[in-house]
Amino acid sequence: MCERFFGGGGNLKPLRISFYGDNNTVFINPSAKLSGLIEFYGCNNRLTFDDLCEIDFLFFVGEKSSLVNNSISHFEAGCQVFGTIFQLKGGSNQFFRLGSGAILHKSLFPIILRGGTTLNIGNNSAIHVNIDWFELISGAEVRIGDGSTFNGIFLFAGKNSKIIIGEDCMVSWRCSFMTHDSHTILDKNTGEILNSKVNEINIGKHTWVGYGATFFKNVKIMENSIVGMNSFVINSKFDEPNVIIAGSPAKVIKHNINWDRDHPDVYIEKFKEKGFTSIN
Repeated sequence: MCERFFGGGGNLKPLRISFYGDNNTVFINPSAKLSGLIEFYGCNNRLTFDDLCEIDFLFFVGEKSSLVNNSISHFEAGCQVFGTIFQLKGGSNQFFRLGSGAILHKSLFPIILRGGTTLNIGNNSAIHVNIDWFELISGAEVRIGDGSTFNGIFLFAGKNSKIIIGEDCMVSWRCSFMTHDSHTILDKNTGEILNSKVNEINIGKHTWVGYGATFFKNVKIMENSIVGMNSFVINSKFDEPNVIIAGSPAKVIKHNINWDRDHPDVYIEKFKEKGFTSIN
């Protein structure tokens, strides 16, 4: 067994670290703050914490009855994690990255990575308040771009699927991303399986997703767009940027738009400060 551990600074202290297997590594930079449980069941797993991380969590790699090998988990400089549980299980070769300055707060359920999965959360991204479900099945890949923010999320990435969310996206409460039907849909007369084999969701950069929107398989949305509240987006590829998409099933309802994170009153004041005298 190989163990490398450097104690974190500040007020938070590690509670327990347990390794079961060979060549497992934990590296915690001296300026990081850590409180939580870390357990490895398996071999050749690596977990690293960079400068100024502030972590209060539970982190499990494998289970006593199901070992995990060759996983890599990296918490980059200045990230913050509070009240979150991570579980790497059901296979090996998981990759997890939490980018510099990223924030995860108060998960209701664990973040689960099964065998061969990749979860890459970009720099300065934030998932606040509620993670209702977050699971990657074997071979799935989830990438969240730099600066994207979520006020809660339900995410289920099916086997060998992809969920790509671009940079600077803003996702409201109770939004869902799913790439798996979970059950079989059949043609009544022929018995043919009708479930779509395309299992990818691709959200372009700087997209605003309204309250309660749901994204299902085979979806593409271009940059600088808005998805209306409670919209249901499935089997749709919107190849035009700068649109508003809404409805069930969702469709384009307005073209040639853009949006800003600021409230309109704040935006108008900034507009005036730049020397402009009128705004539509």
